[in-house]
Amino acid sequence: MDSEKEASNHYARGNLSLGSRHPLRRDAVALIFIAACWMAAIILVNPIGEFPSVDDWSYLLAVRALVESGEIRFSDWTGANLLSHVAWGSLFALPLGVSYTTLHISTWGRSKGQPLLVFRAKGLGPN
Repeated sequence: MDSEKEASNHYARGNLSLGSRHPLRRDAVALIFIAACWMAAIILVNPIGEFPSVDDWSYLLAVRALVESGEIRFSDWTGANLLSHVAWGSLFALPLGVSYTTLHISTWGRSKGQPLLVFRAKGLGPN
């Protein structure tokens, strides 16, 4: 009875954490939430297809140049911040081929990992 009362008071004071005694449980809940949001976005948007979105054409040209010739070439329009994206996209384009779908897949993988990095950087993971 006392433990129920203590738990009730704990949540009544605004302590809605998942509990510091169970860091693996906190990680699991957060990862399930992140994965569910990610899957919902994929289902709603369906990014599979050979179409550029915004500046994907520039990204594709740079990845194609790196994969086919081994050279890093940007168009005059491309910013220098694309270098890490081109390296990442090339890792996927080498086995899967250069296409917009391949680049979309590479972005999905990166976008799934970034929330976890933010989660850890904010100190929400186990200490």
